[in-house]
Amino acid sequence: RKAPYTIGWANIYSVPTWMKQTQGTIEAEVEALKKQGLVDKLVVTDAQGDANVQIQQIQSMIDSNVDAIILIAGSSTAPARVIADACAKGIAIINFDSLVDTDQVTAKVNTDSSQWGDQAAKFL
Repeated sequence: RKAPYTIGWANIYSVPTWMKQTQGTIEAEVEALKKQGLVDKLVVTDAQGDANVQIQQIQSMIDSNVDAIILIAGSSTAPARVIADACAKGIAIINFDSLVDTDQVTAKVNTDSSQWGDQAAKFL
């Protein structure tokens, strides 16, 4: 795949403040990448907490041939089929925060909660 890329943001819900901040950060970064000619479009979905809706939204992204999908999963197991489908079609999957139980993702981005708690306790 060659630039400019179409990026999907498959969000399970957008209610919490941190999720809105995350989406804002992604949108700002995409705007910067557009100026560099690396990204042409960001497709944003919100499954409103429904893992089945999220799977349908991801499948729609796959069908429209996005280049990559950033995924905060509503279920660790439910999206396995669409993730496998995306990988088979050469679509990068970046699994963020709510990790899925498959190794068929391009990258996983998460915090080690135990280490985070340890560091927070030491700070206090």
